[in-house]
Amino acid sequence: MNLTFRPFAMDDADEVSAMMLDLYVGDPGGAPMSLDKTRATFAALLDKPDRGNILVMEREGAIVGYSVLINFWSNEYGGNLLHIDELYVKAAYRSQGIASQFVHYLREQQFNNLVGMMLEVSDINDQARKLYYNLGFKQHKNEVLFLRK
Repeated sequence: MNLTFRPFAMDDADEVSAMMLDLYVGDPGGAPMSLDKTRATFAALLDKPDRGNILVMEREGAIVGYSVLINFWSNEYGGNLLHIDELYVKAAYRSQGIASQFVHYLREQQFNNLVGMMLEVSDINDQARKLYYNLGFKQHKNEVLFLRK
């Protein structure tokens, strides 16, 4: 399988936006997603790539998924933590090892000088939870709390 990972370009915007909207259909408990939010994310990360990146997953020239990656410095871990904010593989390409290859790629490349990765997974997404545990992710000792403005 010829799988590649490359930076997002504005030519990808329509297809990646559609995948972003679909991701949130599958996770109805999250905040509603909109095209305005996807465009704001594209603009923010293309304008300031030190904040993070969007990577596109391709197989044989076709986009099969994407990931939004956010960087932040951790005093506790002494380096850049990479927050996998979104990781999406199109339904027709799931269970083919694409997400696993992507996470291995990030680790092997030490993408953005990462010292660790973190992500969130919906409590209703058993398939993704199983994948992440199999990749070595573990529940962190701290609970994530959220306060909306």
